[in-house]
Amino acid sequence: MKSAVLIVCVAFAPLLADDEQLAAHAREAKAAEARHDYKKAIGEYRILTRLVPDNPQIRTNLAIALYLDGDSAGALAECQRASKLAPDLFAPHLFAGLAWFRLGTPDQAETELARAIQINRSDAVAHLWLGYVHMAQSRYERAVEELKQALAAQPDDMDARYTLGKAYLEMGRLAVEKLLEVAPDGGRAWQLAAEQCQMRGDRSKAFELYRGAYQRRPDVPEIQALSGGVPSIGRATPIAGEDDLFRAARAYESLAKETFGRIAPDSYRAHEVVADSLAAGRRNTEAVAEYRIVLGLKPDLPAIHQAIGTLLFEDGHAADATREFEAELTLQPNSAMAHVNLARALLVVGKEAGAEKHLAAAIHLDRPPAAALKLLAKASLRRQNDREAIPLLEQYTKSVPNDSSAHYLLARAYRAVDNGRESDREMRRYQELSMDVKNRSAARLAIEATRIE
Repeated sequence: MKSAVLIVCVAFAPLLADDEQLAAHAREAKAAEARHDYKKAIGEYRILTRLVPDNPQIRTNLAIALYLDGDSAGALAECQRASKLAPDLFAPHLFAGLAWFRLGTPDQAETELARAIQINRSDAVAHLWLGYVHMAQSRYERAVEELKQALAAQPDDMDARYTLGKAYLEMGRLAVEKLLEVAPDGGRAWQLAAEQCQMRGDRSKAFELYRGAYQRRPDVPEIQALSGGVPSIGRATPIAGEDDLFRAARAYESLAKETFGRIAPDSYRAHEVVADSLAAGRRNTEAVAEYRIVLGLKPDLPAIHQAIGTLLFEDGHAADATREFEAELTLQPNSAMAHVNLARALLVVGKEAGAEKHLAAAIHLDRPPAAALKLLAKASLRRQNDREAIPLLEQYTKSVPNDSSAHYLLARAYRAVDNGRESDREMRRYQELSMDVKNRSAARLAIEATRIE
């Protein structure tokens, strides 16, 4: 982003050269930016905008200084003014996209960043941030496209490479979810469950699951080798789509490993990869230590305090987790997930009012986690306000239709307000889903147990 700042500064310098007063303010602004004194730079640019109100480059430089000083709303307003004056100027669209993203509105960010790329298709920063936007929108294939473009221009960009690896992991996760829909009790699902248990160090459980995989797919040589089974006679029939989805999940995992392997050793992203791997293996104490190394190298890196807080919360350290989630919100005040995680921790330490405040904040942000609705509904039920809880639970069950406990809560809430018909409907749904949970295969349950909401 520094290059964008310099480009804009150079762009308006000739225009101001004829007026010594304007040039003096421009020099002061540039000098202030060079020493990261953005408030001073903002003051100088505001003087310049009063003296030359219709100069889009000055407005853009003011926007950049505001953004770098943490004022995203102010930066966005100046970018919009600059774009009205010069619709084809690249930097206002770029920084408007960055500001929208920081404000927690990725859809608007996408529009501005896409326009920036139309103007300058080779800009690595615009492609990188559009990749971030698509990750926030859970559009992982499009994220991969943008991140590859960013890396083509800047092959050593470890942020782009790390995010590309994460995109591949998410695509692999979606392939696994699809596999569990298509063949929840198939040999490949059992094989994946065994591999995850093996990664966590539970060899006994892994061997048990490999044996289950072999019973279902004795035709797969790698399953046979790992299960200790004898060579099969004949060939088992795979469930339609089972092998393709398994291979897709494996391929994405391989792409992620290859991508992560090209990150510079001892960089903060390399330590983050190690920490992520330790966390996935449930080696929480080691993972926390590794994440703290990341913070030592890059204190303002988003998502690290949240990762630490999540692990601490899992291990029963809710008070310590609270501090980490609060630190995350300092860096990302518009992170709905950080608000939800902090609320969970606050509930455990008995601070219900604070928890409800953060849950209410979360549901008004872009793409809030569905869990916020359920937690708010539970808070309403604790206050015996069933009418307040019902619409929250209805909205939640539309997003997460297979959560049996939510249907049970909704049945009780409808019963409390004398709506027997809706209560009976929800109780029937609860019973259906409870039976489905009981009938899930050991493989599916093992895979689902590894997921962190």
